Amino acid sequence: MRDNLNAVADAIELSRRTMRIIRQNLFWVFAHNALGVPIAALGLVSPMLASGAMALD
Repeated sequence: MRDNLNAVADAIELSRRTMRIIRQNLFWVFAHNALGVPIAALGLVSPMLASGAMALD
């Protein structure tokens, strides 16, 4: 806590950038799973490789 009100604007900007990154990460995780789960379910990829790819998310 500080006496400087400019820190409020900085905190709001930081929170907006944080939310943007969270949304980007969620998009890529859902896209990865939308492609990867059906491929793994069809048996086109080994379970070891599929679990490794899921761990990288």
